[in-house]
Order: sequence, then structure tokens, then C-alpha cells
Amino acid sequence: MKFFVILPCAGQGKRFGQKKQFVKLFGKEIFLYPLEEILKIGIVDKIILTFPKENLEKAKQILRNFFKDISKFEIIPGGKERQESIFLALRYIKENFKCDIVSIHDCVRPLVKKEDFVRSYEILITKNVDGVILGVPPKDTIKVKDNHLVKETLDRNKLILAQTPQTFYFEIIYQGHLWARKNNIFVTDDASILEKLGKKIYILKGDYKNIKVTTAEDLIITKELFKCYFPQRIKKL
Repeated sequence: MKFFVILPCAGQGKRFGQKKQFVKLFGKEIFLYPLEEILKIGIVDKIILTFPKENLEKAKQILRNFFKDISKFEIIPGGKERQESIFLALRYIKENFKCDIVSIHDCVRPLVKKEDFVRSYEILITKNVDGVILGVPPKDTIKVKDNHLVKETLDRNKLILAQTPQTFYFEIIYQGHLWARKNNIFVTDDASILEKLGKKIYILKGDYKNIKVTTAEDLIITKELFKCYFPQRIKKL
């Protein structure tokens, strides 16, 4: 089976204050960390990276400087929002390649491990499901609010915090994104589209260390996690 990975790197970093994908962590851009792990997976055929149109050449130069071989990479312009970037990557694959399974991973989750992709892939092809996501139980109490008032408290035993990678049969997620685009449906992760279509999504145990860098505080936490748990992955340039 042809296995592709999509790494969306086209965000504008509105909440962070700058384009997070180019923020340096121990001397190298943050998106290079998950990319290094993905390249360790022997079954990956292609990696599609989306970047802001104005930063395409910058991204290509970073990749050329860091990797000896970039033949597995396809670098394309992304959209204004994450969902559009994923759709553009899926459409690019559809128009240019044969793909059976695709994993989608946030480029600002640098602590992901190659095993996360492999486990997701194996569950997808062995279980009767349409997609696989990683998730961890919330540690805090989750409340629903109405303006400044608490409306209700949710049962934590029924909740997970969704992570990436999220892995799908290519044609199912591609058709799902086409449907969402046609019907003006906007989501914050790709599995949500298939949920709305009644598809089966398997939840695989994730890792609390696989955090998404959204704020400056997240970057501080990520640095400490690297030092404590993955010092071997720190290569200062």
C-alpha cells in the first residue's frame, strides 16, 4: 500500500504572534523535528508539506540545507486556514500520485515519535475502521460555559484530547474534505469531518508529551520535555 504523510506548515501563527513553523528550537526550525521522525519510517512513500505561498522558497532552502536527500518531499502552497491546506494537499496527491493511506500531522507537535505513525497505520489496516486518531484523557475538569456562567460539567471518562497524527484511507478522507468544502463545514481536526459522515474512528492511546505548540508557554514546556525525555533528538546547528 502507498503511504503518504501530510505535514501542514502554512499557519500564520495568529495566537503565537509569528509563524510557528519557522520558530527555532535548539537552533533548528520546529517543523524539522516531526519531519525527522517521519523519515525514519520505512513505509512512507511521500511527504507533502504545505507552506505559506510567500515562504515557499525559504522552506525549500531550509530543507535543502538540513537534508541530503529531499526526493520524498513535495512542497506546495497552503491555504489561509489549516483545513484548506489539508484539502489542497489531498487534491495534490489525488492529481499526481496513487495513495492508499495518509497520515496528517501538525508540524508544531515536534515531540511525536515514529511509532505513533506506525501504530496508527497498523490499526487502520487491521481493524474495521475508517480512521485512527491519537488521544489522551483530560486531566482537568471540563465545563461548558454560557457567557461567564457555568452551564454544565462534562464527564471526563467520556472525553479525550485529540492529537495527531490522524491516519485515514486516502479516498475516504479526500471525499470527506470535498463534502465539507461543498457544504461550508469547518472543523479543527480532520477526523471531525468523518465523524459527521458517520464513519468509524478508532482512538489510539496518545502521549501527554506530544503537545502542540500554540503559545509561548508551550514552547518553554516543549524545550524542557526534549531535555528530559529526548536529549538524543536535540541537534544544535
